[in-house]
Amino acid sequence: MNIAIAINEKYIPYAYVMLVSLMENHRNISDTITVYILFGSIPDEKLEVFAQLEEAYGCSIVALQVPLDRLPKDLPHTEQWSVEVYFRLMLQDLMPEDVDRILYLDTDIVISGNIEEYYRTSFGENNEKVLVVNADMSAKRVGLTDSQNSLFESHIKNGDFTYFNAGVMLMNLDALRREFTLEKFLDEFAKRKDKIFAQEQDLLNDLFYGRTVYVDETRYDLFAKIAYNEGMGYEWVKKNTSIIHYAGRKPWSGEGLRYDTELIWWEYAAMTPFYTELMRALIEEEARLAYADTTIRRITREKSELGELVNRLKELVTNLTGEKL
Repeated sequence: MNIAIAINEKYIPYAYVMLVSLMENHRNISDTITVYILFGSIPDEKLEVFAQLEEAYGCSIVALQVPLDRLPKDLPHTEQWSVEVYFRLMLQDLMPEDVDRILYLDTDIVISGNIEEYYRTSFGENNEKVLVVNADMSAKRVGLTDSQNSLFESHIKNGDFTYFNAGVMLMNLDALRREFTLEKFLDEFAKRKDKIFAQEQDLLNDLFYGRTVYVDETRYDLFAKIAYNEGMGYEWVKKNTSIIHYAGRKPWSGEGLRYDTELIWWEYAAMTPFYTELMRALIEEEARLAYADTTIRRITREKSELGELVNRLKELVTNLTGEKL
């Protein structure tokens, strides 16, 4: 399997957790897995930690420095959507010619089961499909933004448009090389810039409408918090899911309330040299933010205020009708 990830220095520990989870669930073929790590500017000594994966699992790790000058300086990005998200648009340019398919994975993911079947999914009889993807669980439940609805208007009218998540994508590099370079992608992005909300994810959804194969997102791109909220807790996920995506708030973030599917991420984190560092950072952040305490106090206050409002409404109804509620 050929795997690609894109990181900055901050995300090295999280990428390491994801790669350990991948190797742990593919020990029988780990020596045939090549991981391409795309980065812009990370000191060599920081990248050396990934050599431990090669020693432990026999896999191949290839660090590829992306020429940042190929990306316009005004390319939209945020803390959540960093500039590294655009690196996936270069894969057809950067990968060796003999690599005909590659699985791109975000680094806020853990691999909790075998993904060989997904990796070998057909791109169609004539190799005409470009991506094998998963429906975006958040978009399916909450819907798209107004700008996205405008961007995808013609697709939506056809009645068969499903917005996909670009954090887990099997990419047909042979097909992409025939049609796209990074510069072509950027030209297409510029044409849609005013309507794009989710950076390159929106671009790919628009460009490759009708040219994608969909697989089961609850198996191959399960959004962990949504799963928990819908009753797919720890035991269900461990049994049924191969790729868990911690989209939104992360397991290592102290700003949030905990849920049990986070435990799966921490199980793999415990297998890495970063475990103590990650745990200490989480505890310190939680202590500093006191997020759970603040949230409970706010809910208690709002409950009390709501109770007072209900009582006033009852008094008003009694005064108007003479009937006590």
